[in-house]
Amino acid sequence: DFIVPSQRYLMKKTRNFAALIGVFVLFLFIFQIDTRESAAADIVSVTGMKEWSCGNLERTVNVAGRPGYVALVDEDGSVGVRVFEDELRAAESHRKGCLRFMRLRQTDQLNHLRKKFPLRLEGKLSLHTLGQVPSTNADDLVDVSAEMAMGRPLPRTAEQFAAAEMNLRQNLFDAAHHVAEIWELVAATEHAARDFMAAQQGVRHTERITADLQSQLDWLLRPRFLWAHGAERLPDLKRYMQGIAERIRRIDQQPLARELERLDLFERVYLPWHQALPEHSGDPRWTQYGYLLEEYRLAVFAPAVSVKGRISEKRLGTAFEELNIR
Repeated sequence: DFIVPSQRYLMKKTRNFAALIGVFVLFLFIFQIDTRESAAADIVSVTGMKEWSCGNLERTVNVAGRPGYVALVDEDGSVGVRVFEDELRAAESHRKGCLRFMRLRQTDQLNHLRKKFPLRLEGKLSLHTLGQVPSTNADDLVDVSAEMAMGRPLPRTAEQFAAAEMNLRQNLFDAAHHVAEIWELVAATEHAARDFMAAQQGVRHTERITADLQSQLDWLLRPRFLWAHGAERLPDLKRYMQGIAERIRRIDQQPLARELERLDLFERVYLPWHQALPEHSGDPRWTQYGYLLEEYRLAVFAPAVSVKGRISEKRLGTAFEELNIR
């Protein structure tokens, strides 16, 4: 069609204006993201604390129209306060901050426990071999005992911290005995699992089974595994290790084909997570999904061991889709 010069001029200006609007919208979007992230990083009430001097910690604050999650931060020799964009990361940081306060305030008692931790001989020997980074085991036993002795919920005010400190002084050695019991069960089960896997070398069709057991042990006994599971999940770790022992017992009593069928069923939900996990290292949402898989392991391989909550292949599939959407 024929366009007169004035029309052509107007169309060119219109296109230029639209392009400018697009650039402005993109700049505004990036600016809002940058501002929100900067605000979340910059809101620090206190740093360098040696004792609780930050007043009452709100759980959330408004950060550029979105919730920010307030938590203590472990600064090695002191404690600070930071606002996180992610609630799960804030919760993990708060755990570490509370423990740091206890290390600063109850140094003598924690050092005494470190020297006198109530392990039997087998438990003491496994300190140097169990897990992927055994050098942290002795400290982690004390740290998890302290966390358990503090109780829940973790403190967010000076009064609550004083109560948690009192709980620690009163309950630390009882908590240590409980942690030692779980430690020794974990060590014994891991040893039995390794004996089983060694005995299967050269046996036809068992490679997948031993590889799956090894993969499970690698995840459950990952670096700083005691602290990674924490006081709240130690009973779960106990059940998962009992599940491994029960699975090995069933393999010895049933045809191998039955175990391979169960493994086929489990791998349908396990392998997508396992293969993608290295890209999401440190993401607490992916760790939480890992615990759902451990519950499903019990349902599939060791039904004699209790399962926490309702778990099924369908529920896991839905949860994994949501994990990938976020």
